[in-house]
Amino acid sequence: MQNFIASIVNAVASTTNLENTRRYRHRVRVRTLSLFAIDTRVLQLRNILTFSWSHIKNDMELGVFLYTIYSSSHVSYLAFQSRPHSHTFNLGKLYLAHETITGLKNPATSRELIFGNTTLAPYIIIDLSSTVTLACSSVLLGIGRLKALSFFTLCTTRPTFTSKDFCETLTFTMPGHVNMMDDVLISQLPPDILKSSVRALVSQNSAAQKVFVEHVRILLRASLPIYPSPSELFGDKPCYVQFLASIRCLFTSKMAIESLPYFSHFLSCIPLAHAQWQSNDKLELALEEACGDIVQAIQALKESRSMPTEELRERLMSLSKAINKCEAYSLSTNLQFPFVRAQLQVEDALRLIFPDVQLNPHALGHALKINNKWAISPDSVTYAKLEHIDLGPLKVPRIFNGLWQLSSPAWGAASLYKQHMNFEQLVRVGFVATDMADHYGDAELVYGAFRNQLPPEIGDKIIACSKWCVFGPPVKPVTPEFVLEAVVERSRRLGGRVELLQFHWYDYNAKDYLQILVELVKITKSHPHLVTAIGLCNFDSQHTEEACQFLLQETGEVGIVSNQIQYSLVDSRPTMKMEAVCLKYGVKLLTYGSFCGGFLSEKWLNVDAPNIYSEEAQLTPSQRKYFDMINNWGSWGELQTLLQVLKRIAIKHDVDLANVAVRWVLDRPAVGAVIVGTRAGISDNSESNLKVFSLILDAEDTDQLDEYTLRTNRTQMLYRKIGDCGSEYR
Repeated sequence: MQNFIASIVNAVASTTNLENTRRYRHRVRVRTLSLFAIDTRVLQLRNILTFSWSHIKNDMELGVFLYTIYSSSHVSYLAFQSRPHSHTFNLGKLYLAHETITGLKNPATSRELIFGNTTLAPYIIIDLSSTVTLACSSVLLGIGRLKALSFFTLCTTRPTFTSKDFCETLTFTMPGHVNMMDDVLISQLPPDILKSSVRALVSQNSAAQKVFVEHVRILLRASLPIYPSPSELFGDKPCYVQFLASIRCLFTSKMAIESLPYFSHFLSCIPLAHAQWQSNDKLELALEEACGDIVQAIQALKESRSMPTEELRERLMSLSKAINKCEAYSLSTNLQFPFVRAQLQVEDALRLIFPDVQLNPHALGHALKINNKWAISPDSVTYAKLEHIDLGPLKVPRIFNGLWQLSSPAWGAASLYKQHMNFEQLVRVGFVATDMADHYGDAELVYGAFRNQLPPEIGDKIIACSKWCVFGPPVKPVTPEFVLEAVVERSRRLGGRVELLQFHWYDYNAKDYLQILVELVKITKSHPHLVTAIGLCNFDSQHTEEACQFLLQETGEVGIVSNQIQYSLVDSRPTMKMEAVCLKYGVKLLTYGSFCGGFLSEKWLNVDAPNIYSEEAQLTPSQRKYFDMINNWGSWGELQTLLQVLKRIAIKHDVDLANVAVRWVLDRPAVGAVIVGTRAGISDNSESNLKVFSLILDAEDTDQLDEYTLRTNRTQMLYRKIGDCGSEYR
């Protein structure tokens, strides 16, 4: 294992050196045509004329040359590449001014090319047919600092090259070079430090992350896991832990399809080995973890919209059959079946990728038999203590359950039975609203299965809040049918109505989202059995207002009832503009991150800052994210001061420290509810969260917290660094 990790670190380190001209000078040999326009999947080259950079010695000469090219009517596109060169000079003063040119950040004007396991620096493509102003010194470019240009080419004819032809024109020598001292260091480090080092590299360098994954894939394909026998997996010296770890490596390195036969084999071996397990013993916990792994692997297939090949169909059907056989074995031996979630997820993927497939409702039937119409309802005394708000036609509690944790095995895994027991407890205390999304693993399937086994008089009180998140250009034309299809898909997974459907859009410049919102609001009236209300997710202030105004213009009403954003004592950006916009249009804020990933709790009071990359810290992905937020907001020492203020107020009111942090958010203008993450089936904080509703912050308490947050420059500083609400997701 240590050699495997060291190989990965070497690969990443060598590629990182490509960007370091001091270490990689003289090691790159390039021959290419570097002026091209990108037309879908084809690189079209125009005006063949080679030019050497060898005589250009400074920025001024370069500026004069580029302006001459710009003035020429024969050249449509200009492309150049930042490369190490024996006569490296700094081109940091070369700038372009044009609102449509965003350089490296704009996929329409740059491409990052990957060759083998080596990632090249992106090419910068400039559209000279647009009104571009070139200068050689002082105008801000937006494409960043260029380091050295080793070649340049212009074209006059119009030959067409495929991407493959173009890729073959670049040749690298010594791509695996690692600094000698680094190489020794890597070979001697213990595994925990190596793992921490890989996390640091891939989190801070997107090129390194791609190399890391590709290098792992190469190594895994060269040595795929063997298929152990049933007796080897579950015998006297079982190897199921190691086998499951090897499968996990496959699907987490984007080899989900390759992982499916291994999952099928694992499941098939359970009845063959006559495996036995008891509640919460080592084997049952491992099986629950395996179920969670299948869920994540299938989710990767669903989100990537895998091509509906016959091979994929066969592998999914084989996996479904293996789960069914394992279910039959569990029932015949009176064992708790731990793979209901996996079967629901596999069947959903089959329906999504292969709409013509015929399936038997095995998993859903088993899910409904778990507790056979639970006769549960919110405790009337407790329910009366909860605060509620109106979201359009919905009456909801001011604390939502959040199922974000189902999006990754990093938070642990539990069986459907254990998850439903947790949901039952939440309903009993009155937390009947739950937030989820189409990309939170199997959250919609899990919660839908729970709601649909409740008696109608209870199920009708459950508020399912899901999302339609569009992370890239739609694959279909935006039509009313396209929008309705998306709503139907989420309703199908929930097995009924989506009470609140929250919409996220990838790019505000693509204005299709406005018409989508109009269609969504219309569907709440034409198809109320599918969706009740529409909200936004991670919209900034400007575009929340734009959406409200457009809906008023087109429909005569605002139509949207909420916007889900990050809001906490650490991240108070909504106070800048968002609160005012929401108050103006009657939109409620649903906030996440109000615990700051758990850092606003007593657990982190009077402790040193964690090493976010270490194994020992055992931080979740959310905690790493919010640790970054803390560092952008201030320092760990300043967080400790805030925690001490929260602790004093908590002692004063006999509540938990985290209750005070949430109460402050709930007391802010326009805030409707706080979403509290739920590790369904693993832990339960419902009793603690109830204390929020007995807590009333007095003027002194609020003043202390406002003094430390709103009356400093931290909010403004965070706003300048990150942008308005939701900017970090675009």
